[in-house]
Amino acid sequence: MKNYLFFLFLTISLSLLAQHQFHNVTSQQGISGLSGLGHAVGWGDINNDGLQDVAFSNQDGSGFWLYKNNGENFQNITASAGLSGNSGNMILFADINNNGWEDLILYPQSGNQKIFINNTDETFSLMSNSGVNKMIRVVADFNKDGYIDLMSTSNDQLTIFYNQEGETFTNEVVGSFSSNFSAIILDYNNDSWPDIYLGTYSDAPNALFKNNGDGTFENVANEAGVLFPYAAHGLTTADYNNDGWADIYIGSYSGSTTSKLFLNNTDGSFSDVTNNMNAQGHQDTRTVSSVDYNNNGWMDLFASHHNFYSYSNTLQRNNYGDDFTELAHEMGISGDDNNWMGDYFGLGWADYDNDGDMDLFAAGHIDKYVLWENRNCPGHFMELILQGVQSNQNAVGAAATIWQNGALQKRWIQVGSGQHDSHSKRLHFGLGENDIVDSLIIDWPSGIQHRFQNTQIVVDEIWTIEEDINMSTRKTPESLPISLRINPVNNFLLFNSSSKEKADLKIYNYQSQLIWSKQSVYLYEKIALPPTLPTGNYLINITNSKQQKTLKLFKL
Repeated sequence: MKNYLFFLFLTISLSLLAQHQFHNVTSQQGISGLSGLGHAVGWGDINNDGLQDVAFSNQDGSGFWLYKNNGENFQNITASAGLSGNSGNMILFADINNNGWEDLILYPQSGNQKIFINNTDETFSLMSNSGVNKMIRVVADFNKDGYIDLMSTSNDQLTIFYNQEGETFTNEVVGSFSSNFSAIILDYNNDSWPDIYLGTYSDAPNALFKNNGDGTFENVANEAGVLFPYAAHGLTTADYNNDGWADIYIGSYSGSTTSKLFLNNTDGSFSDVTNNMNAQGHQDTRTVSSVDYNNNGWMDLFASHHNFYSYSNTLQRNNYGDDFTELAHEMGISGDDNNWMGDYFGLGWADYDNDGDMDLFAAGHIDKYVLWENRNCPGHFMELILQGVQSNQNAVGAAATIWQNGALQKRWIQVGSGQHDSHSKRLHFGLGENDIVDSLIIDWPSGIQHRFQNTQIVVDEIWTIEEDINMSTRKTPESLPISLRINPVNNFLLFNSSSKEKADLKIYNYQSQLIWSKQSVYLYEKIALPPTLPTGNYLINITNSKQQKTLKLFKL
């Protein structure tokens, strides 16, 4: 009996030790001695050693710190890097001059915008005569000339500072917008040109500026259905339903409404699915972000709130694109009456320990500065470091798509998000229990497209891919124009399609298991489903000789 009880105790103890949770490892990792309330966060690899370094600031402008990742712990190199005495409202790492080293773009609490050039020896020098005289919120290669540009909304003007081959910048006012408070870059219409979504700090509506590809931008927020006049303190974008199109999540600072999730309809418009997907979160949101924290291949939502004593942080698990479930307490990343935490103003996600899952550095008002390590995360993974050649060196704006059993995941490289957030530029894919990737497609900003098949793809590793300028330049093929005429379905499939070409059909469950397939069918015909197909949610992949598309369906 004693042996049995000991075995039971040991089993329970090992189970607890192996539980998937976030752990506060701030002091353990050598990050300490910081002052003030936390404010902004930015991740980058300043010395090209394959380890993610982190910079962060405090709110009153008296503190800015750069910590180098040594692998075993972090080291404060602010002074030796030549960065003492700075402040940070937005902290961005990106390669300005395409020399392969990440520079620092620092939007200070006061004073002039600063750009520090990486000297390649873990020191930085202030860029003189940059021509940048406004505060920079995000970066992208807006004209796709191979150099990253900078975006500002100072003085109620949407201004693009165009990079002149790393030597200086020239500016152009491309729109007007007042009361701006947050920003994200996304390619909402999949035309490969970076668009801009801006949030306000008032009851003025948000703006979606479409990049027309000719140097002009057009505010299409009204027709796109994403005005949202409720103080967008936090902004993030990702593909939450794995259909290959960028969606938008807004953290509302208003006390009268919760956060909002807008799914991309793939036709230039969005739908508010907040209630349907249980993605409301709470009012009074400070920051929001997107991450696949559990490596299951679906992008989850993390948010922090000013009302920390009531609802602290939220971590909403994405349930295969159907809805979200709140799990922050269970994951150890939200407080309670005995352990307040949160009210994070800035944060950034990165795999700092290179173990294949996403960790978090957060800066805020309660627990100030926190490094959250993601421990015992299940599932396989793949991480990509993309290096541009014809495109900008950091490949900002590149998109990578993977296919597994007819289901896709898509990720974009972005620099800057929301108000004070900047995440790692590595692309992270959770693969769940499936250690096979059927294909990988990389669409570079230059227009070059790389395709990798199963035998070329490495999983459970961090993979560096350099743009091959000898490959043919082509536009990404459009998805198959098709939809389900009736959904939910019963015994038959009926499609809306003008295609006269035969196609292959495959139905998968949300665990990427093939359930049913049928080859060489005409999409304009009624297609019988097997009577044994159980009730539930599925993905159906339709493929012809040139195109493919995956749709969600519900079997009654």
